[in-house]
Amino acid sequence: MSRLPRNRILAYLSSAFGILALVLAAIGLFSILSSYVASRTGEIGVRMALGADAAQICRLVLAQIGTVMLGGIAAGLALALAAEQH
Repeated sequence: MSRLPRNRILAYLSSAFGILALVLAAIGLFSILSSYVASRTGEIGVRMALGADAAQICRLVLAQIGTVMLGGIAAGLALALAAEQH
């Protein structure tokens, strides 16, 4: 078997695993976001009853979830860089 077909198969497999990882990450982020919103439904309802519009609620949720996501990204990058050194 020549190198070109083997490299092409390896590239296809790598792409497939990358897409699978991206889908799993998106599912995980969605589940975290939906769990967060479900736990704060009462607060969101009170804020809307007091006059907050949907954009303000969306900003509130995304700002608080964004800090969690940035922490996860920072930890993941730190671990990836540490693993690269060994």
